[in-house]
Amino acid sequence: MSQYQQTALFPEIDEQETAARVRTFFNRDMPRLLNRAGRPIADLTSPRLDTTGAGGGGDGNSQERKLISHLDAVDTYNRVVDAVAETVNLMRDSETYYFHRTLLVDCYIKREREQAEMVKLGMAETPIRLHKRAACVEFAELFDSIKLKKGIDDKAVPSLVIYKKAVDRS
Repeated sequence: MSQYQQTALFPEIDEQETAARVRTFFNRDMPRLLNRAGRPIADLTSPRLDTTGAGGGGDGNSQERKLISHLDAVDTYNRVVDAVAETVNLMRDSETYYFHRTLLVDCYIKREREQAEMVKLGMAETPIRLHKRAACVEFAELFDSIKLKKGIDDKAVPSLVIYKKAVDRS
């Protein structure tokens, strides 16, 4: 594969920065999304896909417009939670892929201790950190695809993938 094809089709991901963004998403944003959607954390690992939110139109009074706006926002929160759950379910989870889904769910959703994961999966400290980073990158790439599929705008939830800057070699 030539440099152009690699850059155009699969730009190089900054794995460290992408993983940091995913960790921030799960630590800071996910609890708030769940709260605003009125959903339990269990929905991320036992998804209730295709949540129907209320929405609608009309030229009602100010209170009605506020209610409709709130319901539209709740629908968006539910779609994002559903997108996260669908992404987690699509992640690879086998010995070949170093249990990416298990690591993501246990470490970032359930917030289990890294030492417990090391014992559970039979990994040493350095490899588990590398595999957690790879799991975050896999999540970020899949999440972008699922957001697009569910019609979630990047303005609502920006991409979690950070690409390395291309170096001009001319």
